[in-house]
Amino acid sequence: MFGIPLPFLIAAGAVLAFIFMMSIVTACFRKVGPNQALIVYGFRGTRVVKGRGTVIVPLVEMAHELSLELMSFDVAPAQDLYTSQGVAVNVEAVTQIKVRSDEESVKTSSAW
Repeated sequence: MFGIPLPFLIAAGAVLAFIFMMSIVTACFRKVGPNQALIVYGFRGTRVVKGRGTVIVPLVEMAHELSLELMSFDVAPAQDLYTSQGVAVNVEAVTQIKVRSDEESVKTSSAW
């Protein structure tokens, strides 16, 4: 066929198939940093990946990232506050939360 030797065609086909398979694997690979957790759930159950990567099988597994860093939130009341003497007060507060990095805490905090 076109004067190209058959072994060359087989080798070229094998190289193309390898490149195609590697592109599929890299498209399914998800990596998270040391301050993040990846919660993977699906047919293999629920697992937590921290600070490394894993392959997510499309259509049968899903993954969500969760930050394990300290997070700050402004807490503001939805209505005016008054003291027992009837004086209006302006209250501003900030709270900080952090999810522990053990597997049970990450699974509890992600609850999907």
